[in-house]
Amino acid sequence: MKSYKKRVCCGLLLLFVSGCMSSHPYQPPDLSAYLRDNWAAASRSESLSAQGAVPVAATAWWEQFEDPVLSGLVEKMVTSNLSLAEARERLVEARANRGVIGAGRQPAVELDGAYARAATGKDAVTYQGPPPGHRANFYQWGAAAAWEVDLWSRVAHLERAAEHDLEGLREAYHGIAVSLVSELVLAYIDYRTQESRFLLVERNLALQQRTLALAEIRQKAGTGSRLDTVRARRLFLQTRALLPELRLSQAQARHAIALLLGQTPGDLELPAAAALPALPALGKLGIPAELLVRRADIRQAERGYAAAWSRTEAARAEKYPQLSLSGYFRLQDTVVSGLFNPQAFVYSLGPGLTFPLFDGGRIAQTVALRQSQAEQARLKLEQVLLKAVKEVEDAVVGSAQTRQQLAELKLAVAAARTSVGLAQDLYAQGLGDLWQVTQSQQELVVGEESCLLAERSALAQTVSLYRALGGSWAVLELPDVTLKRSPATISAKETAP
Repeated sequence: MKSYKKRVCCGLLLLFVSGCMSSHPYQPPDLSAYLRDNWAAASRSESLSAQGAVPVAATAWWEQFEDPVLSGLVEKMVTSNLSLAEARERLVEARANRGVIGAGRQPAVELDGAYARAATGKDAVTYQGPPPGHRANFYQWGAAAAWEVDLWSRVAHLERAAEHDLEGLREAYHGIAVSLVSELVLAYIDYRTQESRFLLVERNLALQQRTLALAEIRQKAGTGSRLDTVRARRLFLQTRALLPELRLSQAQARHAIALLLGQTPGDLELPAAAALPALPALGKLGIPAELLVRRADIRQAERGYAAAWSRTEAARAEKYPQLSLSGYFRLQDTVVSGLFNPQAFVYSLGPGLTFPLFDGGRIAQTVALRQSQAEQARLKLEQVLLKAVKEVEDAVVGSAQTRQQLAELKLAVAAARTSVGLAQDLYAQGLGDLWQVTQSQQELVVGEESCLLAERSALAQTVSLYRALGGSWAVLELPDVTLKRSPATISAKETAP
């Protein structure tokens, strides 16, 4: 008998040891085939190569625009944006789910108590309750415990999958933060663009109004024609007709900023500014492989693959025996005083071993299901990486080309201003006609607006570049003020990269 018990104990020990060694460690997928040594757009552009490529968002990139109002709006948005608040709640949910799954690895102990009154008729035939013709009260209280020994790490893999889900949601929070900051900066650039366009139109209106007044004076003096006056008035009215559209666009941009700040448009006040934010200088781009650690969406997709892999391992573990330990200890009697009698005890304690003999193929199909989900997660990761590389390449080209376009348009505007000055001087001296003046003024209006829009495009492409490179999510952590809702909320440390 002792030899038999010894063999049983050795067998259980071997089961435990083999269960601990049953799974192989997780290996991230090899993505090197999608990563070059350098960015294709940067290597093809002499201007980018000469300037060391484009900026890397290693710090709070929105501060590169040198606009204190913009920096203040970003800081406020991190604490007040409703989408970010929702993302934080999803983190709370995932952390709670991880705790629920992890509880399966711990013993469960319950206290119970019960009372029952039972009776059996004289002619009844039963093997339970009091004898025929008797009535009785039953009192009991005690404790019951159960524990599933995680031999094959099934619950451990499920807990690990929940942890990967939590990590993925942390990355999702970072990605949302980067996207929202980008939207806020773009909305702010649009607001300042429309504001600058409005000031530009007002300056041109003042210039055109002086030209119109001069045409009217010359017409009255007989040295000018009515046609010149009509042309000058038409240009003035056409330019003034731009103002309502600019007011509408500026209001829409301000409303977008208010929405991102989590407040109504009427509560937002923005100070006036004379110009757009400063255009950051080009810097270093880095290498494509750095996207694996900089892009929050890539990190999130990799965590999704890790979670799917862990669930596959958990499904495989269901093919093996399950060992559980359970027992209870109760005091039972027909009178209340018996509940304190040490000899009124009933107990049971022992292990249980369950082996899946026949399940209709459920386990095998579950494994196949989890394997397919893991493969889908791997393919999604590769797709996200390819999309990220494309976005960076697009932003690199866009940043370089819009800056070049802006430089050319600035030269064109300078020439247009010179042309307006010359035309006005000649007209004032009677050596030119008003058509030349109005034509040069109209060309100046178009050129200045095109230059302003090109500057807006260059700023927007710079934002796209920062966003494509991963932004600065490391400095967009959860603010402590939002974590005081309940003890269950996660700490700022848990959202660290």
